[in-house]
Amino acid sequence: SIAGAYNSTHIPIGPGDYPGNYGGVFMDVGLGLTASFNSGPFDGMNLGLEWLQPVQDQPAGYQLQRQGSLVVNLRKHL
Repeated sequence: SIAGAYNSTHIPIGPGDYPGNYGGVFMDVGLGLTASFNSGPFDGMNLGLEWLQPVQDQPAGYQLQRQGSLVVNLRKHL
């Protein structure tokens, strides 16, 4: 958690401006796959996919609800 606040001229305009709205306890489950290509037109390339799904949220204060996310990466080895 964050303690204290900005001690100069500052007017809080949203939930993110209050230290009590940061942090919490979060748990995610992820599943990933990677494919490596060793010949053909995709020779030397790797394709990776990962899904990350929140399974537990105990945010401190007010925060946006978390959602699942998909990450895709494509790499080329030279």
